[in-house]
Amino acid sequence: MSEHLNQPQDPPSPTFALSSHRSSSDVRVLDVHGALNAATSPRLEEAIGSLIAQSDRLVVLNLSDVPNLDRAALTVIFGSLKRLREKDGDLAIVTGSLLIQRVFELIQMGKILPITHSEADAASILASRSGSSKSGHHH
Repeated sequence: MSEHLNQPQDPPSPTFALSSHRSSSDVRVLDVHGALNAATSPRLEEAIGSLIAQSDRLVVLNLSDVPNLDRAALTVIFGSLKRLREKDGDLAIVTGSLLIQRVFELIQMGKILPITHSEADAASILASRSGSSKSGHHH
């Protein structure tokens, strides 16, 4: 599936990258860089799958470096949330892009999972949800 849609000068996100680090003893942060779309979403799904396989249960999805996302990305995010919750885990999202915030508002994503503007907030919300809060819970 590597067909180009008549825009060879604009490949599907050459700078797409994923990295992860631990925010606290319980919380794993997955940093996403670049656009999340049908071409890149499978990599996100794979990354979250391998975190779950490593027994990470509380995951912060840091989208602050993601300019936009599409339906494929949302499908992966919802699917990942479901997989984590089945394992007694949870997912929180950090957003930076106004566009993505609007998308999340439209589909009322905030009712389903925590959406914040800082990694620290997201991590502390997850930590408190898991009942092992070491930092004060602020809304």
